[in-house]
Amino acid sequence: LNTQVSGIPIVVFNSLNIEREDVVEARVNFPSGMPKAVRVVDHEGKEVPSQFENGKVLFVASAPSVGYSVYGVVPAEAATKTSLLKITNTSMENARYRVQLDQKGDVASIFDKSLNKELLAAPIRLAISTDIPKVYPAWNMDYEQVEAAPRAYVEGLPQIRIKERGPVRVSLEVSRETEGSRFVQTVSLSAGDAGNRVEFSNAIDWRTLAANHKATF
Repeated sequence: LNTQVSGIPIVVFNSLNIEREDVVEARVNFPSGMPKAVRVVDHEGKEVPSQFENGKVLFVASAPSVGYSVYGVVPAEAATKTSLLKITNTSMENARYRVQLDQKGDVASIFDKSLNKELLAAPIRLAISTDIPKVYPAWNMDYEQVEAAPRAYVEGLPQIRIKERGPVRVSLEVSRETEGSRFVQTVSLSAGDAGNRVEFSNAIDWRTLAANHKATF
């Protein structure tokens, strides 16, 4: 395994049986101290899109089927400014998608530029339904309760902030509270092949009794 590259080497292994391009996250320790920014290069010295914050490096990596690629993280004085990604407090965009949030913090629009088509008929919402089964409440769910309309949706005044802004990935973080539980949802768009999907990450402090929770599309 040849790791002779510029900077600190990172080996990316692809366990799939297809060639793959995706976003890599790595925590890197710098012997000379934390740099202001970084550049990431492949084994030929060619720079790939990257961004850096608090020791975490994000970069776009490619690896062959059931194989590996070696990249180098090089300290830099300034970050690369070139990017096709766009973000505001209520929207984000990459080469394929435009994503829009509404005033409630829900994703109200996902426009696919490759199809010239809006993908959502209504906002994506987080629903709370009553869940009090007649027997075995630890695991049973009663059909009539599953089929009933949600008793509530995650609403309230949202706190929205730009979590990531770079040439590799942009993210909006939406924090809300409903029925005693706290919901923090991160919506992200990436560069490269990873940009062919809209990613959702949910961190939930669940304290709501006699209920279940699901995302509705």
